[in-house]
Amino acid sequence: MQLLTTRTLHRLGRVTPAVKPSAPPPGQKNQQRDRITLDVSTALADMSLDGDQTLESSQVVLAAEIGDGSFTKVYACKVRYSKDAEVDAVAKIVHQPTQENMADLVNECILWSRLEHPHVVRFLSACATDGEIWLILERFHGGSLDKHLERKLHTAAEAMSTSCVLDWSRQIAEGMEFLHALEPPILHRDLKSGNVLMSDDLGSRLAIGDFGVARYQSLDTSKAMTAETGSYRWMAPEVIRHEVYDKRCDVYSFAMLVFELLTYRFPFDGKVKLTPMQVVAAVAVEDKRPELPSSCTAPIRRLVERCWSRDPNLRPSFAEMRAFLANKEYLLTGSVETTAQTGSEAEGQPQDR
Repeated sequence: MQLLTTRTLHRLGRVTPAVKPSAPPPGQKNQQRDRITLDVSTALADMSLDGDQTLESSQVVLAAEIGDGSFTKVYACKVRYSKDAEVDAVAKIVHQPTQENMADLVNECILWSRLEHPHVVRFLSACATDGEIWLILERFHGGSLDKHLERKLHTAAEAMSTSCVLDWSRQIAEGMEFLHALEPPILHRDLKSGNVLMSDDLGSRLAIGDFGVARYQSLDTSKAMTAETGSYRWMAPEVIRHEVYDKRCDVYSFAMLVFELLTYRFPFDGKVKLTPMQVVAAVAVEDKRPELPSSCTAPIRRLVERCWSRDPNLRPSFAEMRAFLANKEYLLTGSVETTAQTGSEAEGQPQDR
């Protein structure tokens, strides 16, 4: 087994953090605040956003807090573009970002601001104020998919219908197909239910968000990207093992997301609950995968198993999956005759490449 890096151990809480530095003398506080404010203003300029994608904070009216993280808070808000034009939105506020976080923020905004697709959360604008960067994003009143599935699990709801699994999976696949079809392709690198938003509880529209660790794929396929990026339960084995990887790592994550739709549970969080450290060993070394429920239809089972294949070359593209998932008659009943009556997969099924 490959030795786990210090970075991995930090993320798993196995390394004692450095001693927190003492607070600066009172005379330095204003200097630090001014430097942070200057830094975020410079970062906003570095994003090279279009004119209508930059705002003054006075145009954003914050409402209820709807989420938070280590360095961020998320609020419902209204954006006033003019006296007569007001839009419901979400404000993701990053407070006093570090230099490393600042670079990631600039990358996220540059990348996200150029994306336009029904199944990708829309980036509206950004502003800087008092050492904070505000990202203004499209509002999804249904909240995140993971919270929806959690409610289903805790209320012992019936399993999601196969038709719904197909529809929601197809929407996510269409969004990912768009990202991977760009030149160069965009790797999301953290595809999971927590990063998918819902227009309503019916899932009328699902969209992919949070591009904090997304990157363009290098034209040099031998060039290694940062290992162990994303969330371990959804992370492809080649990413965990510090191997060269490409956009097919997102296909693996998609398989784990479909597993969530089928079970309402996170991967490796069923009857046998694995810790993140155990997931690392199970996936990257022992080649284990979560157990699909018996209610999963055979065609969907085959698709998921191909998507989470250990060999990235065996994983289908999102273009193939989108066509496959649209073939509802076959996926619901398996009744469509196979191509040329040869016993090969039904038309629309992803094929080995």
